[in-house]
Amino acid sequence: MSPEGHCPSADDIRQLLSERNKKGNGTTSSFAELSERVKLLRISSSLSEDEVRILKFVARSKLKVDGHRCKEIKDGLELFEELENNGGLSHICVGELLIGIHRFDLVDILARPGTGNSCGKVQHTH
Repeated sequence: MSPEGHCPSADDIRQLLSERNKKGNGTTSSFAELSERVKLLRISSSLSEDEVRILKFVARSKLKVDGHRCKEIKDGLELFEELENNGGLSHICVGELLIGIHRFDLVDILARPGTGNSCGKVQHTH
């Protein structure tokens, strides 16, 4: 892994996502679970128009999204839905797209368990 305080390399992130996909009952590579959809919504809302444009171009160039349909996609969530419809939606696919635009913060959300919230501790109020 990369030294603390530095951005992880693409290989580090691919390895992390690959290990996460190998755990469980084999369904973690799809986004069928509600918590995974919440992550996609969080990721989508964090993307700028320019980033969505780049993601669409990359997805189209990898033949994961039809060129005509690609023109109609307006945001990240629509892109993720199209990837899912074409069988191209997985943690690895989305992670690689996000790595391509250097959004390591969003890859981190994708790799976290649950809905991707950064709070791992339960807060108690007295």
